[in-house]
Amino acid sequence: MLCSASGGAESWMPGGGAETGGSWCAPQLVSHDLLRLMSDFKRPSSGLPSRHLMVGNCAAGAAQEGQIRQLMTPYGTVIVTAAGSDLTRRCFVTLPTEAAAAAAMAALNGTMPPGADGPLVIRFAERREEAGAQQHGAAQPQAPLVAARSASDCPIPGLSLRFNFVSPGEEAALLAMADAQPHWHPLAKRRVLHFGRVFDYESRGLGPPQHPIPAAAAAIAARIEALPGCVPIDQLTVNEYAPGVGISPHVETHSAFTGAIASLSLGGPAVMVLRREAVQHALLLPPRSLLVLAGEARYCWQHYIPHRKSDLVVGEQPGAAAQLVPRAPRRVSFTFRQVRGHACDCAHPQYCDSQLAQLEPTRMALQRMEADQQQVQRQQQVQEQEQEQEREQWQGQQREQQQGQQAAATAAAPSAAPTSSNTGDTGPRPPSSSPPSGACNKQSRAHVHEPVHGLVEAAVTPDQPLGDQESRQDRQLAALESQFVHSIYNAIAPHFAATRFAVWPKVRAFLEGLPPGALLADVGCGNGKYFGVRRDVFVLGSDRSEGLAKVAARRLRPPPAGEGLRADVAVADGMALPYRAASCDGVLCIAVLHHIASPARRLALLAQLLRILRPGGRALVTVWATEQQNMRKVRSWQPVSLCDDNSAAQDSLADGAATAAAAAPLAADVGTGGAPGSSSGGQGAGQASAADAGSTVASGDYFVPWHLPFHRAEAAAAAREAGHGRQHAAACKADAPAPAAPRLDSQKGAVVYQRYYHLFEEGELDSLVRRLPGAAVVDSFYDKDNWCCVMERV
Repeated sequence: MLCSASGGAESWMPGGGAETGGSWCAPQLVSHDLLRLMSDFKRPSSGLPSRHLMVGNCAAGAAQEGQIRQLMTPYGTVIVTAAGSDLTRRCFVTLPTEAAAAAAMAALNGTMPPGADGPLVIRFAERREEAGAQQHGAAQPQAPLVAARSASDCPIPGLSLRFNFVSPGEEAALLAMADAQPHWHPLAKRRVLHFGRVFDYESRGLGPPQHPIPAAAAAIAARIEALPGCVPIDQLTVNEYAPGVGISPHVETHSAFTGAIASLSLGGPAVMVLRREAVQHALLLPPRSLLVLAGEARYCWQHYIPHRKSDLVVGEQPGAAAQLVPRAPRRVSFTFRQVRGHACDCAHPQYCDSQLAQLEPTRMALQRMEADQQQVQRQQQVQEQEQEQEREQWQGQQREQQQGQQAAATAAAPSAAPTSSNTGDTGPRPPSSSPPSGACNKQSRAHVHEPVHGLVEAAVTPDQPLGDQESRQDRQLAALESQFVHSIYNAIAPHFAATRFAVWPKVRAFLEGLPPGALLADVGCGNGKYFGVRRDVFVLGSDRSEGLAKVAARRLRPPPAGEGLRADVAVADGMALPYRAASCDGVLCIAVLHHIASPARRLALLAQLLRILRPGGRALVTVWATEQQNMRKVRSWQPVSLCDDNSAAQDSLADGAATAAAAAPLAADVGTGGAPGSSSGGQGAGQASAADAGSTVASGDYFVPWHLPFHRAEAAAAAREAGHGRQHAAACKADAPAPAAPRLDSQKGAVVYQRYYHLFEEGELDSLVRRLPGAAVVDSFYDKDNWCCVMERV
C-alpha cells in the first residue's frame, strides 16, 4: 500500500485490477536470507571452470530442489542453494570437484526435464567468499540494491515523488493521445516522442522546434508548473518501454534544460536508480506517480532505469520481506522540461557541460565512433594493399630496366668485366609512401583518414610566394603543427567533440550582435556547437581536422520533423581559407590561433580572417592565456623550445615537411630540458619580420596532454599506434618513439597525446591584430583563462 500525496491511502494492485489496467504477475515476497544466498554467487571472473553451477529454467517452488538433486546426484554430493522460490526459477549447485561440475554441465545443459520453463541453462558460477580469498583486499560484495517506496527514504536534496498525480481516466487519455501520434522516433530498444523541441540523444543537445505540446499533456504541465520549485514547461519527451528495457545513467544536460525536471509514469511500475559517485539509491515509481528532480537531484545525480524484467522493492511494512515487482508489458513516461535559453551557471561546475565539465559519451555516440573506426580501418587496409601493389610493380620495372641495361652493356663490350649500373636517376621512382623492402623507414606512416562524405576538401595554397629560406622554415613550422595538432585532433576527434557542448556567453553575445540573414564563417568549428545559436544566420563551418568536421556534419542532418540548420561544413586550412574576399559579415575563430607555431604564421591566419570579412564586418578570436586561473595545471605541462638552428634537421624537414618525422627535430629537446633554440625566419602575411617566422616565446610554448580513456571506442586504434611507435623506435634503434607518438598511461587508464599550444600574454593578441593593415581592435577582454579580441575590417 502506497501513501498518496494528500496523506490518504490508496491500494495499488499490480495483479491486473481494473484500476490500473495492468496484466502482470503480483509481487513475490523475497526473504532476506534468500537475497543473501543469491548474492553469494557471481559469474567467474577468470572464465575458468569451478565446482559451482548456476541452473536456470528449473522447476518452480518446492519442486525445484528435488528436481535438481535428482538430476545432479549422479555427479556426486549435491549442495543446492537458494532453491524453493518462484522468483527466478534458478538456483545454485555445488558439486565436489570442478570435473564433476563440468561433466554435469556438459550432460544437462540444454535438456528439458519435467516442470521446467524451457531448456535448462547451466553456467559455471563462483562463490564470492572464495573469490575474495584469492584476491587479497578485495571488497566484500554488497547485497542487491532494494528499492525504497518513498522519496523520504532516499536522502537526496531536491528529490520528491507524488503518488496518484493523475487519475486512471487521465492516464488512459494520455496513453491514447500518445498512441495516436504519427511521429514516433525509434531508438535501439524503445521509441520516443518529442514536443516543443527535439532532443538529440547522440549529442545531448536540442534540435529544431517540434510540434506543440498536445492539450491533454498541456493540462498536466499546468498542474506541474503550480508545484513548489517548478518552472514553466515548454518541452515534453514521451518514452515507451517494453518489459526488461531501461535507460542508461545520465544527468539531464545542463546546457539544454533549466529548472526542475518532472517525469510522470504511466502504464506500469519501474525502479529508478539515482547515483552520485559511489552513493546510490533506488526508488519505486508506481503507475500515475510524478517524480520531480530539482536542485542537486537534477544537476548532480545520475538517474537511470536498469535493464531487467523485475525489481526488488522493500516490504510494505517495517521488517517485512522484500518484494520482487515484475515490470509491466508496457510502461510510458512523460518527461516535462523547460528549454534553457542561455548557458548554465549553476553551482555544480563539475557536472555542468556549460562550465566545461567533461561528459561521458553516449551509447549512440560510442556506436557511431566504433562504426566510423571500422570504416577507417577498412580504408587503411585497401590503401595498404594498393601501396603494396605499387611497390611490387615498381620493383618489377626496376628489375626489367636493370636486366635491359646489363644486356646492352654486355653486347657493347663483351670482353669488359660487368659493372654495376647506377639507375637511381634514370629509372622510375618508387611511390613516396612505399620505401624499398628491408629499409628502416625513419618517417612515420602518414595517417590515412576516411573521406568525409559531403564535405569540401579545400586546397591549401599560399597567398604570397616565399623565399627558399623562408619557405623551408615555414614548412618546418607547418610540419610541427601537422604532427602535434592536426594528426592528434584527427585521432581524438570523437572524444574531444563529446566534451565540447557549452556555448560561451561571450560568444553568444557576439553572435547576437550579427544582423538577421548574416553570413558567418566559423573557422575551426570543431563539433559545430555554434551552428544553431542563431537560426536566422547562415554559417560556413570549417576545420582542419577531418574527424571534427565529420562530427560537425552530423548536425546538418535534418531531424525526422522540422527544419535543419542553415549551415555547411568544409575541411579547410585556416591559413588558406577557400572563401571569396569580403564575403562574410562575421567570423568566429575560437581556440585555434594558439595552435599556430610562430608570430608570422599567427599573423597570416589573422590576415585570412580579415580578408574574408566585408568592410565593417567583425571577427571574434579567442586564445589560451598565460594567466591561467589554475597555474598548478600549467606547471604540469611540458615547456617546448623550437630548435630550428640545426642544419641537418632543416634539410630533413625540407625534404619531408608533411611527414610525421619532419617535425621531430623542431621539438628535439622536449622532455630533455634543453635550452631554447635561436630563431630566424621569413616574413608572414607581408608584415611580420624575418625573425618572427621561426621564433617562439620559450615561456609560452607548451605540450598539453590529452588523455583518451581506454574504454573509448577509438582508444584501441590509438593503443595500437602507441605500440607500433615503440616497435618502430626499437627497429630503428632510437631511444624513444617520436615525441608526438601516443603513449600508454596504465595508471590513468588512457592513451596520452601531446598537443602544441602557445599561451598568449596580455596584449599579445591585440598587438598582432594592430599589425594588420585595415584591422581595428574593437574590444579586448579576458574570459575564463582566455584572451579574446574582437577585430573589425575598416
